[in-house]
Amino acid sequence: MIEIVQNTIDRRKVVDSVSGPGSGAIVTFDGTVRDNARGKPVTHLYYDAYSEMAIKELQKIRHQ
Repeated sequence: MIEIVQNTIDRRKVVDSVSGPGSGAIVTFDGTVRDNARGKPVTHLYYDAYSEMAIKELQKIRHQ
């Protein structure tokens, strides 16, 4: 499953979508952000991605 989304990811839904009798380990990662960086408070994050390229690269990784 590879998706670029704008909304909150429902981790349970993702895990359920890949779970099954033949599944081995399923690993998820939740990142957290410090409340400061370089001595300044972190108040928000901005992330921008080139979706088409990101999906192509993620597909390459999936097929390795």
